[in-house]
Amino acid sequence: MFISKKLYRLFTATSLALAIAACSSTPVLKQEPAAVSLDEAKQLYAQMETSRDNDVHLYAPDAYGKAVEAYNEALELSRSKPTVAAAKAQAGLTYAAQAEKQADAARGKLQAIENARQAAMTANGEELLGDEFASADKQLRDIAAQLEKQPGADNNKAQTALAGVYRDIELRSLKLDVTGKARKAIEQARKEDIDDHAPKTLRVAEEEMLLALSTLENDRSQQEKARRHANNALTQVQHARAIAAQAADFEARDASLEDILLWHEARLAEAVQPVVSEIPFEKGSAQVKESINEALNRLQQEKLTLRHALTEAEVREVQSAASLETMKQEMEQKLLAVQLETDAVKRANEEIQRRFEFVQELFTLTEADVYRQNANVLIRAHGFKFASGSSEVQRDNVTLLNKIIDAIEAFPNCKIRISGHTDNRGDRALNQSLSEKRASNVAKFLANVGSIDSSRIEAEGFGASRPVANNDTKEGRAANRRVEVLIINDANLP
Repeated sequence: MFISKKLYRLFTATSLALAIAACSSTPVLKQEPAAVSLDEAKQLYAQMETSRDNDVHLYAPDAYGKAVEAYNEALELSRSKPTVAAAKAQAGLTYAAQAEKQADAARGKLQAIENARQAAMTANGEELLGDEFASADKQLRDIAAQLEKQPGADNNKAQTALAGVYRDIELRSLKLDVTGKARKAIEQARKEDIDDHAPKTLRVAEEEMLLALSTLENDRSQQEKARRHANNALTQVQHARAIAAQAADFEARDASLEDILLWHEARLAEAVQPVVSEIPFEKGSAQVKESINEALNRLQQEKLTLRHALTEAEVREVQSAASLETMKQEMEQKLLAVQLETDAVKRANEEIQRRFEFVQELFTLTEADVYRQNANVLIRAHGFKFASGSSEVQRDNVTLLNKIIDAIEAFPNCKIRISGHTDNRGDRALNQSLSEKRASNVAKFLANVGSIDSSRIEAEGFGASRPVANNDTKEGRAANRRVEVLIINDANLP
């Protein structure tokens, strides 16, 4: 049926007026302004949704209702009169802010109701007892509306009564939640006449359910204890069903009492057969019980023995694991030490090679040959010039000696061994003495001119005993007439 816009607005205004007039109800937001471009309306809608989530509509119903009314009016006017609509929405935002403040104030005055209501909600009362919960919320809006109009109004009795209503909803909700399944199971069992065959067991189920209920009534925080009683009730209902089914089977087979006893003996024998090979039913129930208890005691002892053995095995395993871990850590430490040592040796070797190459570059081929002997460096200086039969260091040797000093300074902490050598011409004893003196004079030059600590220097002569070339040729004899400087790097640097 078609309704004109004018009639529609009249209908809306009338509805809103009735809603605001009723203090126990709250106007409802018409719709989300998805198609409305008015920012104020969108902002107001979002604020009202948040306020409702925070129960502002319960604790400040009048102010909240005015904000809703302002929003609905803004929504109606948003297309035809956007400026007026914006003003309405802005007024609604003001009402919404007032509602938030008034709701906070009301919560402070209605703290007992607030606490009771929250407890009822936690107990799922809003879902389990929806109509009663909604009725209680209506009473809450009535009380809050009265506080809005008369902040000093005396409604303590109403507050106390409503808090009691919420607490009652909480308790009944807890009972429904905790014992609901057990209650339904017991009711269904009675409908099926289970109590005809298992009245005692079903009565135990009812007693467990009553214990669950009384536990909640005495202390609502003992929900876990109450649930254990409720679960016991369910177990007893299942037990009663099993008994009833077996009893019905016996009745159907017209079983005598003897048949029933023999049936149970057979079931018992099957159950304990792994631990008791033969049960002495012929000796009576007392002997049967004793026989089974003895078997169970043996099993218990075996269990303790196995547990002890398992504990010892676990201890050994832990000790082995600890030992392995210790060995692993020691091995890792050794590997680390080896790695560090290897790295140190590598670095030292690289440094020796660098210094060796430096020494090599100091000398020309006519001055000396330079060799590396592991960590040591040998300078075989064949460019020395001595007068025939003389051991004095001549001026022509100064350049070569200065280079030797530079080479030694590249190894500041090393020992220096200087050895003199001759060719095989002439008297052997004279050559020996000459080689010693030449080595000694070179050592003195290094100490005096090169400022090298004399304690680091050793000098010795070998005459013609250690040739490096053939003495039968002129070139060979020249190579054998030499001074060697051995830089001894025992400490592997620096």
